[in-house]
Amino acid sequence: MINRLKIIIAATLSVFVMLPVAVHAVNVVAPGCEGITDSAVCKDAESGQTSNPLFGPDGILTTAIKLLSFVAGIIAVIILIVAGIRFATSQGNPQTIGELRGSIIYAAVGLAVTVLSQAIVQLVLDKL
Repeated sequence: MINRLKIIIAATLSVFVMLPVAVHAVNVVAPGCEGITDSAVCKDAESGQTSNPLFGPDGILTTAIKLLSFVAGIIAVIILIVAGIRFATSQGNPQTIGELRGSIIYAAVGLAVTVLSQAIVQLVLDKL
């Protein structure tokens, strides 16, 4: 239990270590597009819009990441609700309370990681 908690804390802290990398993303396309007018990439960079079918605002990967984050968030909330109800109806059984407390903690950490990962993905996609 202690080792799992240490791993979860380390994973969460690593997100905060990696966050400045995502914040300092720069546009590497614009400097290379000076004087070029017939390239689709340069036209996208100039207009501020992207037609990239994978990473664009409505791209396949963007949609898949949003969908997976949404599903993971819903699962975490359902686990929190079920564990909370079982916790309230456990009638003081110490073994059940210990198991449910762990479930609640893991679901809360999973929900936090899901929210943070979605925020980081949105931040990175906005910089592209």
